[in-house]
Amino acid sequence: MKLILLNDPPGSGKSTLARRYADAHPPALALDVDRIRAMIGGWRATPGEAGLLARDLATAAARTHLAAGHDVVVPQLPGQPGLLPPRSHRPESSPRPSLGGVPESSLSAPTDGSGFCGAG
Repeated sequence: MKLILLNDPPGSGKSTLARRYADAHPPALALDVDRIRAMIGGWRATPGEAGLLARDLATAAARTHLAAGHDVVVPQLPGQPGLLPPRSHRPESSPRPSLGGVPESSLSAPTDGSGFCGAG
């Protein structure tokens, strides 16, 4: 089981890469936090709250899938700046979730366009 985090600017192909990985490694899960946030009613009126809820839902889904022994690809880091308020602006009852002990990999695209490079 692997947790793969993809982080890069909007429109760079993170979601496409996540779906391709999941298709090539069934039953891997391509877990898009933006899509989860868009499923929360009224998310545009309260984007910060919706972002926190989406992050928590995504974390629960990732934990469940990883616990079953399957890979998870997240095409956006759950703590990416701009998606969620900084920890200092969240209530203490809303700690940053942890997947504890799960091997993580992250990928980002180099600015020279030469392809993805990984960091473990």
